[in-house]
Amino acid sequence: DNQPEISAQHCRLELSKRNLFIVDNDSTNKTYVNGVSINNRFLLKNGDTLGLGRAEYRIVFKEEDL
Repeated sequence: DNQPEISAQHCRLELSKRNLFIVDNDSTNKTYVNGVSINNRFLLKNGDTLGLGRAEYRIVFKEEDL
């Protein structure tokens, strides 16, 4: 409720063959990876920063997941 810039359908995460992707669902306020807006399916890497609205999330994989 405190971040109206993020809709319930803002983006989605997809896990495929041990790879994690982020996809922006044509959101008004965009989805950012490492400060850059994404347009297509984007492969996330360990340590990437995901930006949604005013929030930032660090992507961290456990070593056994790499």
